Amino acid sequence: MVSTKETVTVLDTPHRDIYGEGYDWMARLTGTGWHELSSWGRDGWDLGSWPYIIFAVTKTEDEAGELFGYCTYVEGDVAARWYRNREALWKG
Repeated sequence: MVSTKETVTVLDTPHRDIYGEGYDWMARLTGTGWHELSSWGRDGWDLGSWPYIIFAVTKTEDEAGELFGYCTYVEGDVAARWYRNREALWKG
C-alpha cells in the first residue's frame, strides 16, 4: 500500500487481455467494484486519453477500515494504488 506501506487484501484489478484495448478493459470493469473516471472536472471531460490512458477508482474495506483505490491503464499496463483516506488518494 502506497500511503501506509502496509500489505492489504483488496479487489482484484482487471488486467488487460493482450488482444484487447482500453475500451475492452473498461468493459471488464463492470461488476468488479472499479469504475472508470468519466465526466471529470468542471467541463466534464474524461480523465486520461481514452482508450490509451484510463483511470479507474474504487472504495472498499478491509479489517483495518476503509480503502480508497485508483488504477491506471496506460497502453495495456495496469497498476493499482491504495490509500486509507480520500485526501491521500487525491494527493496520490
